[in-house]
Amino acid sequence: MREGKIQLEEPPEGLIEIHENEDPVRVKIETKFYRQLEEAARRLETTPDKLIYNAILLIIKAN
Repeated sequence: MREGKIQLEEPPEGLIEIHENEDPVRVKIETKFYRQLEEAARRLETTPDKLIYNAILLIIKAN
């Protein structure tokens, strides 16, 4: 692994489903995973959509 490169994990089979040929593109996640996201959002006093948006934005800005 070269310096500065992040090792990313593969998502478990079926956890995330991306429909990239639709407009808008749809990303579906398993309910159990979403519930964990809701709990994290609650602890952080925010919403799941804000967590998802900001995670994607951080990735885009980092590159």
